[in-house]
Amino acid sequence: MDMLKRLVMAAALSGTAAQAAPLAIAEQGVFSSGGTVAGPLPGAYDAKRNWLDFTRAGNTAHVDHASVFYQIPARAGRAPVVFLHGYGQSRTGWMTTPDGRPGFAQLFLEMGHPVFLVDQPRLRFP
Repeated sequence: MDMLKRLVMAAALSGTAAQAAPLAIAEQGVFSSGGTVAGPLPGAYDAKRNWLDFTRAGNTAHVDHASVFYQIPARAGRAPVVFLHGYGQSRTGWMTTPDGRPGFAQLFLEMGHPVFLVDQPRLRFP
């Protein structure tokens, strides 16, 4: 019986010892690309009261930009991978699975690929 306990313990420990070292990220961030700046709206901008002014006189609107989240592993040595989601989705679909497992972005990051996850701007119709 003592031998069986030792075998079970050895099997359990061998599984934990085989795990890879923690993933080190050299750089990560978010940036925007493209888009347009609309405005300024008619009227004079008033920094003291504009946040209460529902007409938003003098304001500009920055719209239709793509938002990109990126991570570069410390041991990057492979080609970057750009993840672009489908219609009605977001970049989080590449980050994880519904049951909490790592998504494709994490898997490629662990293989040494820098990853870029793009949230697309809205569609424009003529």
